Amino acid sequence: MGCATLAFQLLLAHIAGLGGSASGGGAEAKRPPSRIPPPSRLPVRLRLVQSEAVSRTRDTSTCVSLDWWPAEKCDYGSCPWTNSSLLTADLSDPLLGSAIAALAPLHLRVGGSLADQVSFALSREDGCPPFAVDVTRRIGFTGGCLRLSRWLEVLSFCERLGCGVLFSVNALRGRTRDECQPVDTPCRLLKKDARPPCCSSYSGAWDSSNLLALLRATAAAGKRPSGLALGNELAGDAGIEAHLSAAEYARDLLSLRREVDALWPTKPPLLLAPDTAFDAEWAKLFLSQLRAASKEGDGGGGGGDDGDGDGGRLPLDILSHHGGGGGGGGDDGDGDGGRLPLDILSHHIYPLGAGDGRQMVARSLDPKKLDSAVGKLKAAARVINASSSGLVAPAVSESGGAYNSGQRGVTDGFVSSFWFNDLLGALARHGHAFGCRQAILGGHYALLDLRRRQPAPDFYSLLLWRRLMSPKSLRVVKLKRVLRAASGLAAAPLLNISSAEPDGAEEEESGGRGRAGITAPLLRAYAHCARSSPGHAAHAASGDDSPTLNAWGGVAVLLLNLAPSITHGVGLAGLARTDAPPPRLDFLLTP
Repeated sequence: MGCATLAFQLLLAHIAGLGGSASGGGAEAKRPPSRIPPPSRLPVRLRLVQSEAVSRTRDTSTCVSLDWWPAEKCDYGSCPWTNSSLLTADLSDPLLGSAIAALAPLHLRVGGSLADQVSFALSREDGCPPFAVDVTRRIGFTGGCLRLSRWLEVLSFCERLGCGVLFSVNALRGRTRDECQPVDTPCRLLKKDARPPCCSSYSGAWDSSNLLALLRATAAAGKRPSGLALGNELAGDAGIEAHLSAAEYARDLLSLRREVDALWPTKPPLLLAPDTAFDAEWAKLFLSQLRAASKEGDGGGGGGDDGDGDGGRLPLDILSHHGGGGGGGGDDGDGDGGRLPLDILSHHIYPLGAGDGRQMVARSLDPKKLDSAVGKLKAAARVINASSSGLVAPAVSESGGAYNSGQRGVTDGFVSSFWFNDLLGALARHGHAFGCRQAILGGHYALLDLRRRQPAPDFYSLLLWRRLMSPKSLRVVKLKRVLRAASGLAAAPLLNISSAEPDGAEEEESGGRGRAGITAPLLRAYAHCARSSPGHAAHAASGDDSPTLNAWGGVAVLLLNLAPSITHGVGLAGLARTDAPPPRLDFLLTP
């Protein structure tokens, strides 16, 4: 089902455009080869399919990360993590608090690469070793400790501001890494082809006792995380610090499920895994192991969500009417039904590659790069849905554009808006429960720079997404031929934006007369039902009962123009027929 009838009388346009003005350098995206010089202006028509929702997810689809990295974390000669970690960030900073409140409700993912080194200190007498640089470790550090007092402070921070904590827990505790010879082998510094297997080979069983002590203390304090993620980048060939098998992961997750359900029987936290780059074969085997165990009665779901949307158990209600991706939510007929012990299969994606990559600006504007990331999201959603009968939702638990802290002037600049907005649109289109931005603080991809007291451009993109886009994603079709203005088609262009196929929009012949239109491969488009209620905590907390941006419904359209020198005049077909063009509110993001 699409938007309500009244929704089509109000059009909200979220525009991110002008590729040639991107910060971080003057490089341009490669244009597709053409014998005809591209025009300076292209008319484009997009048709919204009102009756067809591509996917629908929960309202709390916004997510940001707070990582573990200490100030000693350096990449490519830059050390951008001072006072930015879970352990050192100033949670009383008014800019940080205001930013979280503006994005609420949202997930705060607390975790990252060092999660599997961290121990928990429950009393002042407990030893609490800090992180220490250790190049013999694949991840580059050993040690790390979280005190109960700081953990409760983080939970209280989110309770106050409207975020739920997704906490990455140590899945390597109790396991022993194989000893390298020599013992000082610099695993962190060696290239992949020169790195011995001992650098990431672990044996032994998981010891959950330290984690369970923390969770019991949490429950005793009357608090609860929204979710727990078992390990970080440890799964299969895609793992970094370790390469755990699907069988090991399934066994440990089942154990964690039982403990968590016992502590919070009516509303247990979500369980996520494996928080690593997506590996289709590993994921299929992992979900198969969980399904088999659930049939035997060893696992399964805990209590149901009470519908308040604060991070209890799903349903996600992800639809897959068109284009694949997302779960259908139904049983496939093999009789297992019910729930699996896992709620979300989480994976990481960095569409721009490593933070020291060259021509990073060009990559950010390259439709092939963006299409590659979208293809991975689509494939992941299909595999997860098929392998779990729609009982497990896909989600991206970490994405910052470029890994290893990002790249200065790119992932913290205006040009980052292109890959990030495209990812937000593709996540929704392909049925992902959420996409978690790495990071709210720290690195060269941070949404906030507390030292300069300045949000990054991507913060405003995420804020607009939160305010304007509802969880219901609509099908968008790009018409190949230029249509004359007619009933049901906006008489004037939606907006002139400077490009030549949007991933979110499929091509289709217009079926009418008129000169052949030139396709626009550098214009990308996504559409959602617009939010129809006060969509942010700050407005509700103010006591202001006046209408918000879209109190009566509407359609929100995201347009991304990747070309530096072509302007598009964009018109929309598929809106409700009215005597006058529908009201419109434009947001144009420029450097």
